[in-house]
Amino acid sequence: SLADAMGASSVAYSIAVVAQSALRGLFEDLVPKVGYWPVLESPRPPENVETGRLDWYIADGGNLDNSGVPAMLQRRAKRIVWWNNNFKIPRFVDFCNSSLGDTVAISSVDIFVGDKFGFSPNILGGRNQVFRKDALLPLMCELQVLFKAGKPAIVRRPKMEVVKNDWWGIEPYTVDLTLVYLDEVNDFVRALPDETQQEIKSGTEFPTYPNYKTLFENGVGIDELSSLTDAQVNLLAAHAEYTVLAREGLFKRLLSA
Repeated sequence: SLADAMGASSVAYSIAVVAQSALRGLFEDLVPKVGYWPVLESPRPPENVETGRLDWYIADGGNLDNSGVPAMLQRRAKRIVWWNNNFKIPRFVDFCNSSLGDTVAISSVDIFVGDKFGFSPNILGGRNQVFRKDALLPLMCELQVLFKAGKPAIVRRPKMEVVKNDWWGIEPYTVDLTLVYLDEVNDFVRALPDETQQEIKSGTEFPTYPNYKTLFENGVGIDELSSLTDAQVNLLAAHAEYTVLAREGLFKRLLSA
């Protein structure tokens, strides 16, 4: 269900809990567990011998990929709207005047974006290239220009070239790709009540807006493990609504066909 998917995406602590026996005893009940039925040979004896069901912990997917893009390309999706909600667009780099040899510029790109273009700091992400390397900086340049203009960072590539990826089982083709990058939108903030604008500037109620932390946004206690306040949720929801409505025509064309 959608609730299950949203719950799984919020448990970034699962890997640490399951991997460490000391933590497992304390927090195992906070880690979702579901039944799976393997298509091929089972990797271990099933929990339910009669049905062949295996029980697995489920967790935030950032351990392999944090976008869902490779899975959609596996299915040869014709149109993809990619929501990247991890890190803000770098402020100290000018992507429009950078080259692929600029290690500072390349390393500043969100790792869950850069890995899709063949730039990854870790082994797992190194398997995730699905687009040409030379397509990254023009994309980041356009996103950065929109951000600086106070607009939602949304860029469309109607004929994005997909490269072969044996590990994911992806064959080359062309996809209609739209990337929505979560970051501050000054036009939206200026439209908010003065009181809310002051709260955002103060950093008290919304210290990391709009890129809230996966864990401990509001403290380090067990009750605050992955929680957000009502105000934080409502502000982010309004932010997302503004972002979509700002490009309403685009989304209608992409999702209604």
